[in-house]
Amino acid sequence: MLQLNNNEILLTKREATYYLSMGYQVFGDLHVTNQRTIFAPKLLRNKQGDYIEFLNAEIKNVETFNSFRYVPDGLKITLHSNQEYKFKLFDREHILEKYRINNVAIIQK
Repeated sequence: MLQLNNNEILLTKREATYYLSMGYQVFGDLHVTNQRTIFAPKLLRNKQGDYIEFLNAEIKNVETFNSFRYVPDGLKITLHSNQEYKFKLFDREHILEKYRINNVAIIQK
């Protein structure tokens, strides 16, 4: 269960797949709050790399991409440190809207 900080509000939670490569994908839940973005895997494969959490203030931009060239389900989040996280989810427009509403990052399509 996600523990929220003081003054933190859960904006949305969606099932997503953390996509590192074709051979390394982890299914879990992507949580977006007014302060943080959190990916919590359903099952831990690698305790160090599967659970992801960063402050929304660290996000430089959010881009969309198509997996398999045609499926419009990808979301790439780049931090100011240039660390990138790719997620695949069916309702990416919903997540983008939450970032837009909270002026979290530059949205690129």
